[in-house]
Amino acid sequence: MNTPDINEATDPATDGTPLRLLLIEDDPTDARLTLHALRHAGFAVEAKRVETREDYIAAMERDPELIIADYNLPEFNAMEALAILRETGKEIPFIIVSGTIGEETAVEALKLGAADCVNKANLPRLGPVVNRALREAKALRERRRTEGHLRNLSSAVEHSPASIMITDAAGGIEYVNPKFVEVTGYTAAEVIGQNPNILKSGKTSDVTYEEMWRTIRAGDEWHGEFHNRRKNGELFWEHASISGIRDESGTITHFVAVKEDITERKKLEAQLLRAQRMESIGTLASGLAHDLNNILAPIMMSVPVLRMEMSAEARERIIATIEMSAERGAQIIRLVLAFGRGLEGERRPRKVGALIEEIMKIMGETFPKNLKIEGSIGPALWPVIADATQLHQVLLNLCVNARDAMPDGGTLRLSAANLDLDASYASMIHEATTPGPHVLIEVSDTGSGIPPEIIERIFDPFFTTKEVGKGTGLGLSTVHGIVKSHGGFIHVDTQPGKGTTFQVWLPAAPDHEAAPTDASHLTVPEGHGELVLVVDDEEAVRGAAQTVLEIHGYRVLQAADGTEALAVFAQNSASIAIVLTDLMMPLMDGMALIQALRTMQPAMPIIASTGLGGKARMAGLKAMQVEAVLSKPYRADALLRTIHEALHPAATSPAV
Repeated sequence: MNTPDINEATDPATDGTPLRLLLIEDDPTDARLTLHALRHAGFAVEAKRVETREDYIAAMERDPELIIADYNLPEFNAMEALAILRETGKEIPFIIVSGTIGEETAVEALKLGAADCVNKANLPRLGPVVNRALREAKALRERRRTEGHLRNLSSAVEHSPASIMITDAAGGIEYVNPKFVEVTGYTAAEVIGQNPNILKSGKTSDVTYEEMWRTIRAGDEWHGEFHNRRKNGELFWEHASISGIRDESGTITHFVAVKEDITERKKLEAQLLRAQRMESIGTLASGLAHDLNNILAPIMMSVPVLRMEMSAEARERIIATIEMSAERGAQIIRLVLAFGRGLEGERRPRKVGALIEEIMKIMGETFPKNLKIEGSIGPALWPVIADATQLHQVLLNLCVNARDAMPDGGTLRLSAANLDLDASYASMIHEATTPGPHVLIEVSDTGSGIPPEIIERIFDPFFTTKEVGKGTGLGLSTVHGIVKSHGGFIHVDTQPGKGTTFQVWLPAAPDHEAAPTDASHLTVPEGHGELVLVVDDEEAVRGAAQTVLEIHGYRVLQAADGTEALAVFAQNSASIAIVLTDLMMPLMDGMALIQALRTMQPAMPIIASTGLGGKARMAGLKAMQVEAVLSKPYRADALLRTIHEALHPAATSPAV
């Protein structure tokens, strides 16, 4: 019987995808039997038969899925064909079908990479062997593909411009990438097994960490900012996205944090906010000048009268007037300086009511008298997690805009209340984040309102309808940015000719205790003959301090600058109990004096007084272990309490 040649033989597959087979066989009959065994096993086959080395190498270009080879051919054998396959690097299942191969040769073929060896006398075994070889080849390809993906992922993580950290479910660090090492200064070996709190600086509130853990343990992704510390002690800002990694059962086994160093961006934001605050203060300048003149007038009129003969009752009335005016002026300056300096980034539970009251004091002192200012603060307002200076900025910017909308007078009203934002209302507000407890702050005016054609642009940076020189257009864009960064949103309700209401919604923290806004007033303590060295270049300040201290039982030495203070201290170092020094002085300033005193007598209690703050200066004073800092102007009771606390630290808490 004649057996047809099958150089090109196709057996149609039931699914339309035949198996591409490269068959190395010089006997057409054996080739037909091999194909029959495969069809019987259920394979649809598209076969290409070759007999020579050249044809075999050429057929390899067609990327066969399976190679079946007779062991012995006239020009070459299966072992040579297997070696050629290995040289190409292709992972194609290679099966030897032969009636003459011995056991040792079969073992050697398997070592070289053959999938199996089948005896021609046992072709029914070919089907299961091919099935297994194809499954193993598919599994190998998938494994190689997975390994390739993992290599790519590993390379991406290793070369990522973001810091990446992976921890176990308890927070133990298991992996950090090179960018983490670069940013933090810690090597991978130093942090593996540690907790991420090695980066803590104390500048990020515990509330932030509590919210983070609550979010990621619930399986949600958390986004936020940390004010951390590098290994060398330098502070830096990071924006982090943290989420859980689950196993097959859905249990969170690890957390991955992707973090970006945003220190430079925060510096630029701080500069922008500070510049905008200066603009806001500039708009209050005329009001401040007018009010300070009104404060100084009764003082200047009352002082000459005190030199005249009068009853004790009349004298007390004049003194009370002077004291009230001085306190009012000091309060205005404190508020303006605190607002101008600012301390961005310190977010703590805050009492919104206290912030509104402070802004109302500023408005009462600086806004035109034809404006009626009203306030309504709901009972037991929930705290909000906020930066007090930035909330001041939000309120003041909105109030300045309201003032400008009422050039001929009107009513400006501030209110705050607790409200639970439900899901249905939140879904209607584009910028609303999540439902839940919120504090709603409203700033309303009875001014001209906002025209419909510009309402969509009022929060755009540099957009303004004011005349040149009257504003930069950063006020409302700053408000929008601050509120959004606090997780809140703004809603505007306006009617042309009838007024505008800005609603500021801030997420509340009902379960947190708000930071106190004022220190408690304590009984004024008396001295017992302790010697105090008072150093200040202002003679009036030195004299007033000496009078107060001597009346309350202290002895006092004076010095007009740091150089004179060192001479006085050297002569009386055994008797001086404490030094009170100003920081801004000619010749030798307070910082240099404190450094010199620390060298001469390291344990000497020192109190610094200043009318200007600043983070760098305060950090320097803390580093020199200054017991307390008094902000000018200060009251007599504050001076006496601070000196007493510095002299008796065991009985009181530190004043710095």
